[in-house]
Amino acid sequence: MNKLITLCLAATTLTACSKKEEPQPVASTPAPIQAATVNTAFDAYAMGSSPATTQSISLLATKPTYQVFSDRLEVKLEALNTNNFVQDRVLFTIPVSQQKVGLAGTYTLASQPDARLGEVLVKYTRPSSSTSAFDNVYGTNSARLEGNFIITGYDASRRIISGSYTVKMLNVKGPFSFVDTRSSGDPRRDGDLRLSGTFQEVPLQ
Repeated sequence: MNKLITLCLAATTLTACSKKEEPQPVASTPAPIQAATVNTAFDAYAMGSSPATTQSISLLATKPTYQVFSDRLEVKLEALNTNNFVQDRVLFTIPVSQQKVGLAGTYTLASQPDARLGEVLVKYTRPSSSTSAFDNVYGTNSARLEGNFIITGYDASRRIISGSYTVKMLNVKGPFSFVDTRSSGDPRRDGDLRLSGTFQEVPLQ
């Protein structure tokens, strides 16, 4: 009887030892969502017989990215049309001297007449699709700005950044028409230009 019990225990031990430990699955880092929007609206002032009007467009930024330089951080949101041509581009630049600890936080927009009072520089470009017309370019260096740029999250290990923005440029020329390089006239109306959008898990370029 004792011999039988010993044999059974030995068999159980051999069976247990022969079982290999199954490898545990390694958690993979999820790919960044890399989503962003560029919403543009222009509120044209009433002028003469022309009433006040609003024109707007909402676009998805095709490949939003950010870059880190020794003296600044840049977040670039570009929307491309069906011909892979840049339709709208918004560039936010935060000098290293203005960056908050951990980057997350609300940044005021640098504006005219004294851009030194702001924390983030803004440049908005709406390129012309024609070589015979000038691009429409706006920003900190040429306009009075209201609004803010908010970084809601920054993951240094995954190198991604998320946030939102609202920008209002006061008394500028409209972005939806362009000045011909061969003409001295300007068909653009005066008004306020509004930009807004979000960016989610934008990767380092």
